[in-house]
Amino acid sequence: MRKIASGKMEIYERRVTSMKKLLAMVLALVMTLSLAVSANAAFKDVKDIDETYAEAVEVLTGMKVFKGYEDGSFLPKNAITRAEVAAIVYRIYTTDVKDTYVKNYETYNKFADMAGAGWAKGYIGYCANAALVKGYPDGNFKPSGKVTGYEVLAMILRAVGYDQKGEFTGADWALHVAQIAEQAGVLKNVKGVDLNAPATRELVSELLFQSIQVPMVTYTAAFGYQNVSLTGDKDKNLLKNNATIGYKNFGLICGEDEDEWGRPTKVWANDVNESGKYESSKDSAYATIAYKADASFQAATAQCDILKELGTKKDVKGNLIVNGQKLDAVTLKDVTGKVGAQGRQIEVFYKYNDAGDTRVVMIDTFLAYVDGTAEAKFDKNGHMTTPYTMTLYVYDQENEGRKVVLEDKDEAFTYEEGDYVLVNAYTDKVNSANESGNVLNNKDQYVEVIGKAESFVGAQTKIWKNAAQHTVADKVYDDAYKFLLNEAGSTGTTAYTWFLDQFGNLIGAVKVDNSSYAVLKDIIWKDGKPGAAYATLVYMDGTEKEDVEVSYIDGIKDPKEENVPGNVGDFVEKYDDSIVVKNEMDVLFAHNYAYVSASSRYNKYYEGIALFRVDALKDGDVELNGYGIIDHAKGVTLKKDASSVLLDRNTKINLNSNTQFLVRSENDKGEWIYTPYTRSNLPDFAENSVELYYYVGGDGYAKYVYVKNATLEADLGTHAFIPQGSYGLNVEKGVWEMDVVIDGVERTIRITDKNLVEYLSENTGKLFHVEFSDRYNNTTKYGEVVDATLVNEEWDSDGNSSVDHDGYDCDYITYYDLSKAEVQQIAKGIKAGTIYSPNSEHNWQITDKTVFINQKGNEIKSLDNVVLEDHDIWVIGSTEKGSYEHALVVYVGEKLDKSVALDVTVSAKEGTITVDKDDPAQIKFTSVVDGVKATLTYTANDDNSVILYAGDKTALKSVDVEATKGQDSKKVTVYNEAGTEHKDYFITLEWPVHANVITITIGNVTMDTQKGCEVNFTLADKDNAVAFTAAMVKVKLVNEKGQDVYTNADIAETENGFKATMPCTLTANASYKVVITVDAGNGLTATEHSEYIEAQTAITPAP
Repeated sequence: MRKIASGKMEIYERRVTSMKKLLAMVLALVMTLSLAVSANAAFKDVKDIDETYAEAVEVLTGMKVFKGYEDGSFLPKNAITRAEVAAIVYRIYTTDVKDTYVKNYETYNKFADMAGAGWAKGYIGYCANAALVKGYPDGNFKPSGKVTGYEVLAMILRAVGYDQKGEFTGADWALHVAQIAEQAGVLKNVKGVDLNAPATRELVSELLFQSIQVPMVTYTAAFGYQNVSLTGDKDKNLLKNNATIGYKNFGLICGEDEDEWGRPTKVWANDVNESGKYESSKDSAYATIAYKADASFQAATAQCDILKELGTKKDVKGNLIVNGQKLDAVTLKDVTGKVGAQGRQIEVFYKYNDAGDTRVVMIDTFLAYVDGTAEAKFDKNGHMTTPYTMTLYVYDQENEGRKVVLEDKDEAFTYEEGDYVLVNAYTDKVNSANESGNVLNNKDQYVEVIGKAESFVGAQTKIWKNAAQHTVADKVYDDAYKFLLNEAGSTGTTAYTWFLDQFGNLIGAVKVDNSSYAVLKDIIWKDGKPGAAYATLVYMDGTEKEDVEVSYIDGIKDPKEENVPGNVGDFVEKYDDSIVVKNEMDVLFAHNYAYVSASSRYNKYYEGIALFRVDALKDGDVELNGYGIIDHAKGVTLKKDASSVLLDRNTKINLNSNTQFLVRSENDKGEWIYTPYTRSNLPDFAENSVELYYYVGGDGYAKYVYVKNATLEADLGTHAFIPQGSYGLNVEKGVWEMDVVIDGVERTIRITDKNLVEYLSENTGKLFHVEFSDRYNNTTKYGEVVDATLVNEEWDSDGNSSVDHDGYDCDYITYYDLSKAEVQQIAKGIKAGTIYSPNSEHNWQITDKTVFINQKGNEIKSLDNVVLEDHDIWVIGSTEKGSYEHALVVYVGEKLDKSVALDVTVSAKEGTITVDKDDPAQIKFTSVVDGVKATLTYTANDDNSVILYAGDKTALKSVDVEATKGQDSKKVTVYNEAGTEHKDYFITLEWPVHANVITITIGNVTMDTQKGCEVNFTLADKDNAVAFTAAMVKVKLVNEKGQDVYTNADIAETENGFKATMPCTLTANASYKVVITVDAGNGLTATEHSEYIEAQTAITPAP
């Protein structure tokens, strides 16, 4: 039974175990109290536990001193060993319930047979040293021996404090144990049991449980055993009871509480704050015991009948609680007036406790619709960020559901969208003994999901207004008080789906769901009076239904409709509920119409167009709905057993084992066929090749997926052999098409890039590693060739392991550098069934499955007539275990160029190229005088030769590279077309310049301590080509320590040159020098300085 806690809406599972009757003595009055255990341990065999002992089992397991087995069972009827009881007594006495310290006592050996005690050594060792257990006269403990009831009592009563005078020793030890246990009330529930026989696990629980509630005792010779002690309070009671071992070690107290509906409970808990009484908000519970109702009803019931069930005729007054809301007290009288309602649970707890309290609890059942569930979400560390949820619409008003969202932090909900469930729920305060208000859906909400509502289909024939009954399918049903969802009403005569509550009352009626999901296979207009469109529908299980009359179809966006919002293929609002009408030839969606022709050849547009929800109409025709229901995706990846389909970085379609798939494919006749699949047996689709339509249920998982278009992984290869080189433009599809050979089979590839198709056409008789587009985009469609790389020694399997060769080895073989004798020897090997590859050292085995293709693309029988020196060979083979070095396809093609020559050229206006005669790899470029850049052209011998330059840049055949002044060298590497050789070239760069020189002539310099420094100077250059300006000059003053004294001189042009003025205060008799720097640009600079000159103070003549 699901429970949703109020406020936080925390869900937990409530499990009710077997019932137990406790006998309690209250003064001279014997009262029977009925209790039910609400199991914390939830053992799978809990029903096998005797009612008498169930409470003891529950409390001790809640305290974690008594444990079950790893398989989840308790095995209450099984015997228990002395070692097992020693372990339980150890935990009770030490509170070490996690057995953390028990290993410390394994060497406390007081018995002769401890070598065989195994896991129990520590428990027995401790208990023996604490004098809680004793062995047999022969010195053994017999750990595996079955324990008797008296032996259990002796162990636990020693822990309570008894046996201080050795009364548990000797011939009458069992009698003394029984006397103490009886006097202490330990045996009050043990009736008709032989305690001298092996005890069961449940009996041991009872004996231990009652014993830990007995006050502990102290012993003196004068007073014997005492279970009381002085309080020290002279004004009040001088004595108080000693604590029980349960309270001393575990704070064990018993108090009263209630469940979420107000049913009274008895709670055994840990007195955390040591108040001596149970406080639910502070104390932690070990076990909760639910009281059993003394009277229960599920319909409006006369008060006198309730009193009769309670065994009294006197008025009964008790607290009334309706749907979790506490109301004023109610008094039940010996009258016929009724309380409750049909389908309302009434539970009366009559004088259930020592205080004689009575409670009347009423709980209504509601019908709820499951609108959907959602999976929990977790962060990268596995921490839950969002709990599992289920959205319900609870019917608390006539034909109107109230939205309630439930959460669960432990497990996913097992219900699905569309289910109807029964729930108990808190309602607002319009509650009484005969009615209730609306369901709460706020922070105070609380909901228990009882289970899925039982349903049946039938037509109503009578409505019994006075009796609140319906006759449905010839059977009379009572109407539940909360029969609020009633789509049948008073006029519905067709079949409806009827729901029953847990008591068999009618609680809801809805229209029979006539909708289903199917793909439109084909459609055609048939003339008549009136005419109509008739379709063949393929349902998700693959079954087909022909001649289905279709009146409405939701339309999708056509590629030509740029102005219609949405993506191509999506259902769009513009064509929602399009009316199907006849129209010849012009077949498409327009103006809220779906045009269908009477000729099938004009209806191709509709064939397999999409997945639809098929809704039956009252006249037997259907409408095909998709807008707002069915979603569409294109260019996605769908893998077998995948849990989702990724649409983009943040969006995905969730899949599970219940998802149904329908896949469209084309047979050999060009006809569409539809095949159902599950997630586990889907075909292997190529990545990003799938276009699909899908419906997602309320649980967040796709229920139905229609794969409209997809490419199987087997349809794509990785190696294309170019036999002819001819290609043409497919005008209708707007792509170039070329016939090639892939995996030994003739194929037509499609290419959008004209440069690429031209490149392939120029390389006939050669094998290429090709890449197919892995998605739909604006420039290419899935399956088009988007790149091609020549397979040579550098790019075959042994040359480059990073290249995907589709799981096979691709080996380029050339014999150009072998001697004639060596080639002849290889030819002999080929005739014998082996193709030897010198570079990879593979010995490819020719089998009866090997396919040979010549350079024209034709299949040949063998290589017997092939002149090996005139051709290169490519082998597609397998190196997998079991087929090692088997040649699958052998291509005989053109010889690839082996030259690694490089030609470097430059324009005469920019410089010259010189090649070293002794070492052609050494090349020198000399620029024109004062040149600052040049364009060098590198040209290799073959169109497929690779030029590596500028560190990591590559080009085929030829490339222009810019050289700039300041660079002194370049390295270029040429790889030949065959990929068998490469050569490095080194280009030295020289940049000659014309040398011009600036001359600085320093003239008169004055150093005045008051006025600073003045200097006159002139500038000139060797070529007389510079027009000097003051802006080109910087002048500064430096002291004898080399420190700048003045750096921002004022410079002015004079008639004969320049004058620099530096007004500052100078130290008398100190020496300074002037430093002049000129920068005329283009690297033309000069610096000059004066001698150190002593600063003088100018003498002003007298007036």
